[in-house]
Amino acid sequence: MRLPLLQKIEIETKDIDEICLILKRNNVSSCPTVLVFDHLKDIPLREAVKACQKAFEVSELNPLLPYPTYIVTQMGIEQRYFPEIKDTTSGPKHFRKKIKKVKKREATLLSKATTYSERIHNHNLVEDLSYLSRKARDNKALKKLCCEKSFYLNLLEDLKNPSQSGGENNE
Repeated sequence: MRLPLLQKIEIETKDIDEICLILKRNNVSSCPTVLVFDHLKDIPLREAVKACQKAFEVSELNPLLPYPTYIVTQMGIEQRYFPEIKDTTSGPKHFRKKIKKVKKREATLLSKATTYSERIHNHNLVEDLSYLSRKARDNKALKKLCCEKSFYLNLLEDLKNPSQSGGENNE
């Protein structure tokens, strides 16, 4: 059982098929990953990031589930697909632990995490995420309607009992 520690992958191409092979060879979805674009020669960073995004979509991988895939960028490029970090050491601390022998309780928890990770792979993530975003949108609309209903009920109550609301001032 392998600890989910941060792995670093250097991307040197914008060819989607090559990137898909790199992702498959490094088993990207099994641990958190950092994609580094330091060795790009004649390729703009924006094009390389878009090629990585297409490769993730072709490979049916999600950059956030089960483990996140970060990109290292110095300048802020306009993309929202991958989480960005400034360098490889600024990633989450819980993915940068030193390798040591795990205790029995930690091994049990790690096996549960592995099981949950495999369950996530069995789901259609695109469909699940669209379902969640639809439900979030519906819940926000419901909250707005409930607040509006509450406002109107309070307004009606104030109109029925104007003396209790403190609206009149008898001086």
